[in-house]
This record gives sequence, structure tokens and C-alpha cells, in this order.
Amino acid sequence: MYRIELKTLFKCIIFFNLFFPTFNNYFDRTGATGVLFNNITVLLLVCSYCYFIFRNNEFRFDRILASYCAVFFLYFFNIVISNIFNANVIVSDMFELFRPVYYFVCFVFGYALVRFDVISLRGIVHTYSKYILITSLFSLFCIIFFDYIGRDLISFYAKDTLIPGRRFTGTFQNPYDFAFIGTLPLTYYLSRFYLNSHKVSILAILSLLVTMAFGQSKSGFVNFLLIAMLLTLFFGFFISKERLMKDWSYWIRITTVPIILISIVAGFFVFFTDEFAYLVNGLIRLSSGGDKSSQIRLEQFNNAVTLINGSGLHLAFGYGSYKSSSLMFESLYSLYIFRYGALSFIYIFSWIVLPVFFLVVLRFKTTKCKHSWLYLVLILFFISAAVAGVGNNVIDQARVPLLYFSLLGAVFSSVNVKGSNNFE
Repeated sequence: MYRIELKTLFKCIIFFNLFFPTFNNYFDRTGATGVLFNNITVLLLVCSYCYFIFRNNEFRFDRILASYCAVFFLYFFNIVISNIFNANVIVSDMFELFRPVYYFVCFVFGYALVRFDVISLRGIVHTYSKYILITSLFSLFCIIFFDYIGRDLISFYAKDTLIPGRRFTGTFQNPYDFAFIGTLPLTYYLSRFYLNSHKVSILAILSLLVTMAFGQSKSGFVNFLLIAMLLTLFFGFFISKERLMKDWSYWIRITTVPIILISIVAGFFVFFTDEFAYLVNGLIRLSSGGDKSSQIRLEQFNNAVTLINGSGLHLAFGYGSYKSSSLMFESLYSLYIFRYGALSFIYIFSWIVLPVFFLVVLRFKTTKCKHSWLYLVLILFFISAAVAGVGNNVIDQARVPLLYFSLLGAVFSSVNVKGSNNFE
């Protein structure tokens, strides 16, 4: 009964994070007020949840948790130092101190869920995938019934500039947010289809692809296709050899799906050029090397590197948020280099690179795991963060941190000190 209640509360927190409105177009155009309320409420809920778990279980700090505690403390210290030496600090700069606290609590949340057997890592991935899929279905509902109730419903979530063109995706404020976070359910349901020809998975995949297409995010489109291709190429390394040798239906599925995806993409370009002109024309320019947004991001990266090289202090710690400067950095890498200097490499390595390396090594050290394909799903999710980060700062966006950092914590908690896994 205790674990059932904890699992239910866990699902309620995730549901709140994904579906509580940000009230765009009501409090303010950007939805900043709603995002702030959502983040603070989630932080309080997660803190209360973690307190209840730790109070009822014996716990000792291990090396992984201590290491990540140090990383998040360094992140907090980095923001303090960079803002102290920033001569133009404004009040909103100080709100950035919320980030390391919020991210660390989310990490501990995921860590505790697996550590104390509240829910398995597989259960977390399933829950996140299901709820993200529901946000996809919600936005499709709003698109279908746009002239009746859809416009009013989606106005609680999406920016007003996206609504007339129906470029909203899920309950996320920006199309590229969904394009990144949607790679988790995409790989999850595609894996289930490869394994068992799961019929519901086909509908889930189609829903995610259609939602992504309406968002018309170029980086998201490329990210989706890349992750689907990598999953297809490497899936055979993450299932049993017996299945590879005996299950001929698996080979039929894994060879026909790429053909179908290529046909869908080709048909999309041929028949829906006018309806999705922003996406199609953007992809054409991107393939020819003339995409303006890509050039802008490259210029922003060069500008960030030039600025931090101005002094040793800025090279080490960056400029902080420095919101009074009105400088724009859309890429995750440009933004982090500008804000956190050389220390940004520690954060990117700890949050994106290290879990990929950890999961790859763990996969080939683990010989008996019924759900070893989950390793690949998670590896591709963190790789997608690296890819999507080239175009946008996907990790720091509304609704994403709880999912991302709790999953990061769950991954590092999934293996105990003896090396056994907790994927089951």
C-alpha cells in the first residue's frame, strides 16, 4: 500500500508538471508568470516527496550522489561569482540561483525513486513516455477542433505568435521543446513495436510525428529522424542473440519501418509543401547551406567565445545571466559558454556526455537483462539533448528540467554498488 501511494503521488507530480497551464496570453505574453508558479510548486512538491521517502528509509550518501551534489554546488557557486563580478546585475539575474537548486532536487527525486524501489527505471520511462504522448494528443485535439474550442484551450499553454499558424506542440511553450522531449516516447514506442509488433505503438508514433510536423521545428525534425535512424541501426545490439536468430518477424519490422518513414517524409515534401512551408523551405535551405538561423547561431557561438576570452575571470566563470545586456544566445552551447565560461564543460559533460558513456559501458557489462533495449532508449535520449542543444537551449525550458534531471538521477541510481541493474 505504501509503495502504491508513493507511485500514485509520483504520477500526480509528473502530470502537474506537464499539464498545469502557464496561462500564456493571460498574465503575460511569454507565460513567465505561469512558468515561475509551475516551477516553484513542483519544487515544493518534489521536496516534500523526497523528505517523506528519506524519512522512511535508511540512507547513506554514495559516491555518485556526492559527485553530482558537488557539480550542482559548483553550478550555484558559478552563478554567484559571475553575477558578483557583473557590474550590471539586475533583480532577474538573481532568480537564476533557482536553477541549480531546482535541478539538484529533481536529480535527487529520480535517484530516490529507483534507489528505494518506488518505481523501476523502466516504469519511469514508461510513465514519462505515456504522459508526453498525452500532451501530443491534447495538441492534436486542439488542432482538429481549433475553430470551436481548440484555440481557447491551447491559449493557456502556447505563445500567442504560434497559435494562428497552429504551430503549438503538446503543452510545451515552444515547438523545439517538444521536439526534444518527444524523442523519449518516440524511441520507447518504436522499440516496443520492433519487439512485439505492438499495435498501439504505431498510433503513438504517428501522433508524435504529426505533432512534431505541426511544430515545424527544423532542428526537431532532423533530431527525430536521426534518433529513429540510430535506434533502427543499433537496436540489434541491445536485444538477445536468440531473438535475432529465431524471430524473423523482428527482421521484417526493422527493415520495413525505415522504408515507411522515408516514404512518409518524401510524401510530406511532395504533398504538404504549402501547408508546412516554414518547415519545408527551412529544411531545403539547411540542406543547401543557406539557412539563415544556422548562420545566426554560428555567429552567436563565435560571439560568446570572443566575449569570454576578454578576461581570465570571464573565461573561467562566464558573465552569468547578464540579462541587462540583451544579448541573445539560442544554442545551449553558446548560452552556457557565455554564462558559465570554462566551467560550462563540466555541466555539459555531467548532464549529457557522462550518462551516455555510463549506459554504453553498463550495457556491455550486463549479460542478463530482460529489458536491455531500455539502455538504447536512454542513450538516444541523452544524445538527442546534445543534438537539439545545437539549435536551442532545450534543457532549461519550461516543464523539461523535472523530466530530464529526474531521469538523469534515476539512471545513475539504477545500478547499485555491486553493479546489478534495476531496469526490471
